[in-house]
Amino acid sequence: CFATDHRKNTRVFRNLAAECDVAVFISIPDEKIIEEVRKINPEIYTITISTRSNADVTISPNNVLGGELAARHLHTMGHRHIAVHLSETHPNRLDRYKAFYAEMKMLTTDCQIDIVEEKIGRNTVAALRDYFETAAVMPTAFFFLAGAFAEVFWKEFVNVQPERFRDLSVITFDRPEDWEYSMLHYNFDRIEFVSRDLLDWAEYYITNRPMMKKRSPIHTNINVHLVKTGSVIDLRQPPRGKE
Repeated sequence: CFATDHRKNTRVFRNLAAECDVAVFISIPDEKIIEEVRKINPEIYTITISTRSNADVTISPNNVLGGELAARHLHTMGHRHIAVHLSETHPNRLDRYKAFYAEMKMLTTDCQIDIVEEKIGRNTVAALRDYFETAAVMPTAFFFLAGAFAEVFWKEFVNVQPERFRDLSVITFDRPEDWEYSMLHYNFDRIEFVSRDLLDWAEYYITNRPMMKKRSPIHTNINVHLVKTGSVIDLRQPPRGKE
């Protein structure tokens, strides 16, 4: 088993690809690198973890179901104006957003969904600040497509101006099993998946290699579920402190 980086050390990566039976990508490989690996070694078996790709096997959380669960939760709690932080360079997050958007529009056609796009070269703080400063009407809820961005929001906005964001509901997409989760300061409602499940399925496909004569991509979605912590306000009830 060898560890390498196809972006930072291309020569070593290509040499290893020529000799190995299986290549497991923990990164976000594009179609070009997968095809290059197959040219180097036509018999190599490719697996990507936690993102969609054109590899032989893709293992990821069920991003479509996660987006739908988030939409149903917010809709049930009475939210019709939601902001979504979006980083389109990551396929998983884009899949989550598409599923969320489609489900919300199916549930309530006249709902308002604001995109807070974090473009390449800009940071999360700047993207959020621009949105909060220019939004004509504040949303009632915010959906963060990855926990790291929710942490930035908590540290740089909620922690600094708690009263301003007191009535803003928040839901995120998280993997609390990871070590870095213990460093997070928030406890928002979340769509949760277990990272260990990704590795268990990777091990399965490595040791139980499907036939290669009729190469056809396999996509395994691991389970996700909604965890409620109380960060999503029920708008069907009287406002907080006014019962």
